[in-house]
Amino acid sequence: EINKTPRYNIAYEYLQIAASKNHPRANYLIGKMLLNKNIGSKTKEDLELAYQYLTTAANLGNIASLNSLGLYYLNIKQDENTATKYFKQATTHNYVYAFNNLGKMAENKKDYTTSFNYYLQSANLNESWACNKIGELYRQGIGIQKDLKKSFYYYNKATKVPFKLINYY
Repeated sequence: EINKTPRYNIAYEYLQIAASKNHPRANYLIGKMLLNKNIGSKTKEDLELAYQYLTTAANLGNIASLNSLGLYYLNIKQDENTATKYFKQATTHNYVYAFNNLGKMAENKKDYTTSFNYYLQSANLNESWACNKIGELYRQGIGIQKDLKKSFYYYNKATKVPFKLINYY
């Protein structure tokens, strides 16, 4: 019988070995596991450790960690300026989730034109959630003139994103 339960503690042990050898993705994954409370208990010390792992990963060139650092500053430190800095840095590498996060921040401020533009950049890079979001904004005419043909186009595009382009990190 196969155990289908994630074994984060075992993964953490192996990732620590790789992280100690400056493996960018290992540092990123440990930071994410700490932030997501897959390991540790999200104490102040765990969050500081997550920050250290994510910073190391970013310094080693891991783009996903820039987005995670943005989320760290946005949700934990409540520092939108620093979060924006990290998200924008990730967008220079066309990291779609950073575009989405900037779009969400603008949308929360009711700046629909800016949010639309960020979502559109992500959608144009074939990110399925953003394609769906753009379809919805065109359908409702939020941040852009209502256009049902474009809405239909982006809804369809969302369903046709090749699986190999879907990135959960």
